[in-house]
Amino acid sequence: MKKGFTITELVIVIAILAIIVTIVASAFSKFNNNQSLGGAVGEVTSTLNEARANTLASYNNIAYGVHFQADKVVFFKGSTYSSSDPDNEDIILSSKISVSNIALSGGGSDVIFKRLTGKTDQNGTVTLSLISDPTKTKTITIQGSGIIE
Repeated sequence: MKKGFTITELVIVIAILAIIVTIVASAFSKFNNNQSLGGAVGEVTSTLNEARANTLASYNNIAYGVHFQADKVVFFKGSTYSSSDPDNEDIILSSKISVSNIALSGGGSDVIFKRLTGKTDQNGTVTLSLISDPTKTKTITIQGSGIIE
């Protein structure tokens, strides 16, 4: 009497393992993408809140704002954005994420907070999306009061 496995049994086991590995890898990839999107939303929200807080505190007696681009957001000092200002702080988004839609009052891609009140005239929404699946999005809402949701 011989003991062991037949080739057919080994092929079946390997096929089952391959299916399981594929399912786990796919689930991990989706989880990783969702984490990247959530992390980017957190970074952008934090940057907006920092600009508002610095403006409310009258830090350096100036207003602060945030400029949006497809692959990054820029924290800037003053009431207008200048790409050549050395004080700008670039917050680079993950290579998996894109700023896919900017819908702010008055158009444009800057949110500037008012001193003493923290309000903004550039209220509206900014949408971040996965580059690999543009249907996966998260929207950040900027209220006229300066509150970020």
